Formats: sequence, structure tokens, C-alpha cells
Amino acid sequence: MRSDEPVGRNRMLDAIRGIAALAVVGYHLQGAAPFVPFVHGYAAVDVFFVLSGFVLATAKGEALASGGIGTGRFMAWRLARLMPMIWIGTLLGAAIMPIGTSHPDRAMMLAMGLLMIPMLSGSPPGNNAFPLAPAAWSLFAELVVNAAWPTLARRNDKSAVLAMAIGTGAILIIGGCLRFGDVDFGATPGSIGVGMGRAVFGFAAGIALQATRHRLPRLPSWVGYGLLVFDLMVPPPAIMGPWWDGVMTLFVAPTIVAASVNAVVGRPTQIIANLGTTLSYPLYATHGPIVASLGTALGSTTGDGLARTTAILGVLACCLGIAWCASRLERLIRRMAHRLAKAPRWHRIGGTTLNRGR
Repeated sequence: MRSDEPVGRNRMLDAIRGIAALAVVGYHLQGAAPFVPFVHGYAAVDVFFVLSGFVLATAKGEALASGGIGTGRFMAWRLARLMPMIWIGTLLGAAIMPIGTSHPDRAMMLAMGLLMIPMLSGSPPGNNAFPLAPAAWSLFAELVVNAAWPTLARRNDKSAVLAMAIGTGAILIIGGCLRFGDVDFGATPGSIGVGMGRAVFGFAAGIALQATRHRLPRLPSWVGYGLLVFDLMVPPPAIMGPWWDGVMTLFVAPTIVAASVNAVVGRPTQIIANLGTTLSYPLYATHGPIVASLGTALGSTTGDGLARTTAILGVLACCLGIAWCASRLERLIRRMAHRLAKAPRWHRIGGTTLNRGR
């Protein structure tokens, strides 16, 4: 990481996150645009989990271990970080998802989505646990892992607990790959339980990498980019079957982050990182409804390759534009919440107004 970078930010990791978010969008466009190269784009979610563990351990690990931050305060901070964009994505899905206003569970889907509660029964549209914002399943899984982390971080045997978490997550991932054929599980009511293994393993692996960050090699940035492209674009060899995804998730996803932590970055990475910092989370949280709505129309588009490519680029531009608007809206929500938190609290008692201060 360069010495002139903003304190607390790793520009290479920001760039990796931004490319991974684009890969998820590309993968979800596969049905309408089979030539989009991110055939393994769902693996980007596992990179997100590792990144999250590393970044959160860097930001809050010491404070949690020392008891300076309790579980309640930490989770309030995480909810404040994640929930506004989840609300935006869910409301967007309620407005544009091609479900039909007559669907009997539409109001229930909206309420559960806003409360971050997965739909585990019935027949949700698309067989998604979060039908209005399908990507929310991974954010739900991350919040569950986040809730358990503060208690584990204060244990004296934290290394053993971390190893146990990595091992448990790995077993769930291998079991899920053998059951479903690949690692693209977790979003449906029937797979969200085993999908927790992806969050447990990735988050714990990120924490382990953070603990050894000073011993990680200083590599050129192209190494991290190359590993990421390999992970997201190379189709699984038929001879390996479901084991390919297991190997990629358990070994390649953590290696991508390990190769990027101390990477030597230049101007191109700085530019990608700026976009990743601004748009990666909004793009991931809001693209589902857009792709579901516009992708259906795109799938029925006829015409030559140029016309189809232009239509695909239009869908991608729409996703990026709405992600940018969502980031502006989220910033406004945060600013308003901050002002409310800082404002004096006034209470009227018996006709007398008392300022309780802050």
C-alpha cells in the first residue's frame, strides 16, 4: 500500500472489490447474454466474505478483543453501515421486480426484506430467500457471523476458535458443492443454511490473513488481478466436477486477498479503487431487481451482435447509474441520521421543556 494513500484504506482491496461487484452483475446477466465472460462470477461473493473479515479485523479487531467495543455497539455500527443500502435495494425491488402486484405475499416480502428476515417457507418468487433483493442473502449471512465475532474475539483461545470456524466453514462448503454441484448456493430457502458456511469460512479466513498481514508478500498488482480473473472467468473443468468450486473457494479466494494486501499499486489501480469505493456495495445491493427486470427484455431482444452488445452495455450502465444514485441517497440518509443523533433531545414535563443534552 502506498504511503500517500488515505489512512485506513487499502486501494488494491478497494479495486478488487469493485471488479468483483461487476463480476456478480455479469454473471447474473448470463441468461440474457451468455457471452458475458464472468461464467464463475458467483465466486465473487466468497472474495467479498474474505475481504470483509480482513477489513473489519483491521478496523475493529483490537477494540473488540480488548473489550473497548461491546457486541451491541459493534452490531449497531454494522447495521448502520449495511441496512440503508439494503432498504434501498429492497424498495427498488418492490417497485420494479417482475413479480406482479397481485402476488399474495408481496407485502410480506417487502416487510421481511426491510427487516432483513429471509423467507424460508412458501414459494417465494425466483426461489430466493430475499426475493425483492436476492443479493441480500449474503449480507444476512455476514450479519449473523458479525454478531458472533465479538464474543469469539475476546476469548483467550481465539486462534483455536478461528481454526475451528475455518474448518467448519470448509466442511459446509465441500458438502454444499457435492450437493448442489457448485458453490453457487445460499440464496434460496433450501440452501441458505449451508450457505452460511461460505460466510463463516470467508470471514474467518480474512481475520486470519489480517493477523499475518505483515508477513504477506509485496507483489505487483497484476498478481491479484490475474488470480481474480482466473477465479471469476475460467469455467470449471468437467473432470473435476464440483470439486473445482471447492478448491477455488477454499484456496484461491483467500489467496486473491493475500496477494493484494501489500500489493504495489499504480495510477490505474487508484482509479479502479475510487470507483470500487463508491459503487461496489450499492451495485451489489441494487443490481438484482434491475437485471431481473431489464434482463427479461434483453433475453427476447433480436438483432445482430452489435445491437445485442449495445443493449447489454445499456443494462450495465443502468445498473451503474442506479448504484451511483443509491450511494448518494445512502449518504443523505447517513447525514440525516448523524444530525439526529447529535441533536439535543427535548422532553416536555408538566408544561416545562427540559433539554437533556446529548
